[in-house]
Order: sequence, then C-alpha cells, then structure tokens
Amino acid sequence: MAEVKKKNTSKTTKTSKVQGNSSKKKQVSQLSSDELMEQILNKKKNKSVKSSTNVVKKKTSSKKVDSKKKVENISSDELYEMIKAKKKKKATTTKKDTIKEKNKSEVKNKIEVTKKSKQDLSSDELYDLIKSKKNKSKSTSKKEIVEPKKEEKKTSKEDLIITREITFTEDKLDLKDKKLLKELHQAIKEFDSLDDTAPVPVVEDKPKKFNKVLLLKILAIIGLILIVILLFSLFRLLDVDNPKVINKEKNKDIIEVIDERPVLYEECLARPLDENDKNEIVINAENELTNYLADNYDVSLIYEDLSLGFSYSYNPDEVYYAASTIKSLEALYIYTKAASGEINLDETVKYTSKFVWGSSRKMKNHKLGEEISLRTLVEYSITVSDNSAHQMLVSYIGRNNLKEFGKSLGAQYTLYGSDNFGHITATDAIIYMKAINDFINNNGELGLELKSYFVEADQNGLKFEDLGIEAAHKYGEYAPYYHDIGIVYDENPYVIAILTAEKSGDYQSKIKDINKRVYDLHKLYYSNRESVCYTQVYGS
Repeated sequence: MAEVKKKNTSKTTKTSKVQGNSSKKKQVSQLSSDELMEQILNKKKNKSVKSSTNVVKKKTSSKKVDSKKKVENISSDELYEMIKAKKKKKATTTKKDTIKEKNKSEVKNKIEVTKKSKQDLSSDELYDLIKSKKNKSKSTSKKEIVEPKKEEKKTSKEDLIITREITFTEDKLDLKDKKLLKELHQAIKEFDSLDDTAPVPVVEDKPKKFNKVLLLKILAIIGLILIVILLFSLFRLLDVDNPKVINKEKNKDIIEVIDERPVLYEECLARPLDENDKNEIVINAENELTNYLADNYDVSLIYEDLSLGFSYSYNPDEVYYAASTIKSLEALYIYTKAASGEINLDETVKYTSKFVWGSSRKMKNHKLGEEISLRTLVEYSITVSDNSAHQMLVSYIGRNNLKEFGKSLGAQYTLYGSDNFGHITATDAIIYMKAINDFINNNGELGLELKSYFVEADQNGLKFEDLGIEAAHKYGEYAPYYHDIGIVYDENPYVIAILTAEKSGDYQSKIKDINKRVYDLHKLYYSNRESVCYTQVYGS
C-alpha cells in the first residue's frame, strides 16, 4: 500500500478531495469515475489495514504488477451474467494458496481502476467493484482465521475511511431489463451489507487478571491502621502521666479498697461490744428508759441481745416469788435428759390425788390413776401453765435434782423456799431463757418441739403481733406478782425477763408496754452500731 501511494501522489491528492466531499452524498451520475474509484480504493485500504501484515505485503506486490491495466466497458447482459455467477460462487476454501490468488486478483482490479482516466463508471464497472469488495471481505475473514496470531499493521495517517456515497437511481442507469435492474439493486444492497458487516478481526479481550498486588496493598494499609489504633489505645492505658488513666498497680490498689470497705463494714457490725457502742445517744436512751420504769412500775428488768450482746438491766437482783416461771426450768430439764438418752419422753407418770391442784386446765380432764407421758405433762405445764402437771413433773424429777440443775446453769434462787415454786431474780430468769434458747438451736426435732410449747403458751405479752414478731415465753402469776420471761424472735433475737410486783391492774398491758420500750432500745443499739461502723469505714 505504501508503494502505491508514493507512485501516485497526484492521485492521492485527488482522493483527499473526494474524501473531503464525501459528506454531500453525491449520486452516481454526479461523480466522475476517478472520484468514485478513489473512494472505493480508500475504503479498501481501510479494510485491508484490519487484516494481518503478511496479507498487506502480498496485496502490495500484486498491485505493482497490474497497476497499468485499464478497465473496459461491460455490457448490461454481461453484468447480468456476472451477477448470476457471483450468486452461485461460494468462498469455502480455507487453503492459503486460494486466499493468495483471490487477494492478487482483488489488488489487480483495484490498480486497474486507479489507472483509468476520468470518465463515468458504467454499470459493468460497478459490478466489478461490488464483486471485488465481496471477495476481499471473504478473503480477509479467512486470513484472519488462518493467521489469528499475526499482528495487524498500524494504520497510517494517510489511510482514510471510505463509505459508499452512491445513490441508486433507475433513471440514471442504462438498464432496460427490469429483472436485471432488480438484481443490480440487490447487488448494491449486498455491497452495503458487506461494507457494514464485513468481518473484522476480533481480538478477544483477555480476562482481566485479579490484581493481587493491589489487594495486598489495601489489606496492608488497613492492617497498619488497625495496629496504630491498637498501639494508641495501649499507650493510653499505660500512660502514667494521664490524670484520667491509672496504672495497673494503682488500679489494683483502688479495686482492693473498694472491695474491702463493705467487708470491713460487715465485720464492724458483727464485732463484740466496745466503748463505741456506749456513746451519748445510747446512754441517753438508756437513762430515759430507767427513769420511765422508776416512775411507773415496781419492776425488775434484764434485756440481752443474743447476736451482739447488747444489754440493759434495771433492778436485776431483786428477789421475787417465782410462781409459774419455774415451769420453764423443769421443761428444760426433762428435754435435756431426753436428748442425752437418760429418759424417754413417752415414759409415764400416774395421776393420783396428791397431784390434784388448782388451775389445772388440762389435767382436770384426766381420771385419777391414769398414766400421763412426760411429753404430755411438759406440754400442759408450759402451754396452759397446768399446776397438776407441774407437780407431777417435780415429783418425777425430784425437787433437789431440779434445784441442783438450776444451780448448774448459774441460777441462785432455784426453788428457794419451801414449796415447788421457789423464788427468782431477773438474772436467774435470763439464765433459764438463754439455756432454753441454746437447747432449741442445738437439738433438732427435740429443740423445735420444745420451742413450739413456749411459742404456743398463753398470756404472751412479749410477742409483737402487729410486727409479725413471735416470742417463746413463760408467764408467772401469784398476786401481787406477775412476770413474763422469754425469747423475742426479732431479726436480731433477744432474751428478756420482766418481773413485777404490781398490786393490781392489767398485768399483760404493763408487760407489753415495758417490752415495747425495750424493743425500741434494742433497735437503737443496732442503728447506732451501723452509724458508728459506717463512720469508721467510710469516713462520714
């Protein structure tokens, strides 16, 4: 192609003029033969560029041999026969030699046209151009299949795109045969089809390779950012100079202080009594109670907390007639011996006339000579203060044995006197009730059984029904004396002994009044302890 361009520089100029005016779409009758041929030649140049380098070289050599030929006029009949022959012909061969011959013929025809003088193209020449274009298109396609790997020659700046600017008008052509005219029309359509759809070497796009390097770079950057953030956070945690951050050891110390303070507080609440519990608040409350008792009652009183040992006493050593309070000691004796296996609670005592006594609410229902179990006698003696049952128990135990039992506990006035009731002080009464509390807590079913008798005992002035606080107790009454001793089952239980020598009046109401004031003092002891401990542990 390059050699042809050098020899025909004048024609190239003309070709450029034709190309420059291509947008005007001239009709066949308006174009000179040279202009038309130059358009077709330039179009073929564009198409040939798309084929491989080897094909272009072969076409160039063919053009040099046949460049001086001229195109002769072809009659309409010959054109018709050529069109028919063209339709029958099929380019099926794939051999290299066939492709070469067709390419040579194609180039030959092209050079002949370029040498032709400036005359209008006839219909025969138009057919030859169409035939050449079609064969060239097929040849190019086959060449591309045979030699797909050969690189294409780059298009030079002088290569131009040629489009068919021919309009088919029947009145301008010298054709009278309508069938031939139709076939010529069809040939031009095929020309257009070949022009638009001629096979173009397709270079398959290679699948884009996954850019692993880019991905690794991105991941590396992300990883680096995360590491920086982690290190920054770690440095902040370890930053000693940062006032908002505490080092590991300091933080550990603070945690220990926070964890120990509640523990220390609980330990303080459970500590034994000391001078801190006898502060001004407590002393004033105790003095108020003392003054109240002195002004209103002939009474002896001892209160003692069973958990921490808070205590209060008023006239504790005054001796009173014990009355039925002694029954609490005989019940403890029987159950203590039963717990040790020395006696059997189902063992019986014969009810005889010597045991008949006033205020025998239960035994009066039994016949003389009847055998009554020790368990039943204890129940009667405590729950309804049955005197006949009391006398039968003292007889079974032995008066001296019971007296010695009281002394073994620490009591001074157990059975002091000539009868089976004896005398008592508030101190002795507290000794009895503390011993009973210990037995209840340490003897399982026997302890619970004994407790049930004291809780169910009548005339109970120590329980707080409105507060749901029960009490195990034993009252004693023998005018002018009225006593109530027992265990108050507050959340912090306490024992209490209230002994009175009131001449008359509502004894139970007096006991309840005194017990309520003692209960208030009991709560004050604990609240004061809590306040003192909180101040000691937390500072304020």
